[in-house]
Amino acid sequence: MGWRDSLGGSHIPVLVKMIQQVNGAVLELGVGNNSTPLLHWLCAEKKVPLLSLENDKKWYEEFASFKTFNHRVEFVENWDHLHHLKVYDTRWSLVLVDNSPVRKRRVMAKRLRNHADFLLLHDAEPENDHKNGYTKIYDKFKHIYIYDKVWPFTAIVSKVKEIKL
Repeated sequence: MGWRDSLGGSHIPVLVKMIQQVNGAVLELGVGNNSTPLLHWLCAEKKVPLLSLENDKKWYEEFASFKTFNHRVEFVENWDHLHHLKVYDTRWSLVLVDNSPVRKRRVMAKRLRNHADFLLLHDAEPENDHKNGYTKIYDKFKHIYIYDKVWPFTAIVSKVKEIKL
């Protein structure tokens, strides 16, 4: 089995390592079978708030049961209208960008770059850049690390903090 034979969840090693480094609120853009349960338990363990946002009704309904005192799960009609959720009024220690449609990921990362210590950009392999356009925003960050040990890749970017993996 080669690095391109990943069974999903290639961002799990990065999420685990980064959660260990943060002490503040975590934002998840796009729920998923790998990230949402993992973030739910890691954030509960650290006692840091987690906000998971999803724009697909089916996915939202599947993960709505994760709501607790520490974990908000919210449905969003449109990624362009998040102000009512105070997304841009919060300083996020970590933001996982894994939302659909994929073309919106670059937009969300660019919007959140001044509101987060670290952003994890899922599906960051070069052959997907025509879809997500991450390379067009890398110059907006001081620190960039591409986790390429498993496919698909995960990029970690930050304007303010050094990335230690």
